[in-house]
Amino acid sequence: MIKYESANAKTQNLIDECYRIYEKCSANDGVSNTFFIDEDYRDYSAKPFLYYAMDDEMVGFLSVYPIDNFNVEFCLYVDSDYRRQHIASELFFRMVSDFEACSFKCSLPNDEDDAISEHNAELDTAKTFLEKMGFHFASTECKMTMSKNDYIGVATPMEVKTDVSEERIVVTGIVDEKPIGRVIVSAFNMVACIHDVEIDEELREQGYGYQLVMTVLSQTFDRYDTIQLHVTKENEPAFNLYRKCGFQINESVKTYEL
Repeated sequence: MIKYESANAKTQNLIDECYRIYEKCSANDGVSNTFFIDEDYRDYSAKPFLYYAMDDEMVGFLSVYPIDNFNVEFCLYVDSDYRRQHIASELFFRMVSDFEACSFKCSLPNDEDDAISEHNAELDTAKTFLEKMGFHFASTECKMTMSKNDYIGVATPMEVKTDVSEERIVVTGIVDEKPIGRVIVSAFNMVACIHDVEIDEELREQGYGYQLVMTVLSQTFDRYDTIQLHVTKENEPAFNLYRKCGFQINESVKTYEL
């Protein structure tokens, strides 16, 4: 039977059971996927956490991450010993009824990654399930990383203006005394993250993006040994820029939407 819990009602025992199922699924399927369970949704009215129990044992769960009032991301796991019993469908349809005004997003490991070296039947089953529920492929989301040892340097650094706050560093590129774009740098657990890379539209495809990012990398590697970023692979100009700068993919997932 399905049981429902609000986020604040989750006990440590329920959370531990979710981790048990997640780890069992990851070991059985040979892949790791998006997982979230202990976020705080105190102000959200719908049920963000559901679980399915048989004989008082949790055998599956679904956890929701509300992006906003109209879009949610979810993760769904069923114990590998209890699959093909429509447990996932029951959890999914209950979520849809609770969040009926929302659009839904779910991610799966990228089956084209080198890390997934052999055909994975369970991954195909998950893709088939999403397609059966009406989801369509939306994008490939990549985490890319570079270490200080892999940084090749920039021949001609760009003039920049740097604004530092407690939360982030905003680096603005300057050409002919005019701002032409920016890069934002944040830090998490001693790893720097670059994001919101923007070049003025009329100045794109002239090499300024590469010069600005490489200059920012040079400054950032003065303080950090690793820099990472997230990019949609289908955004070819951005993806190709980061590859040219020397970033390598170390994780990627395919995102499906409904």
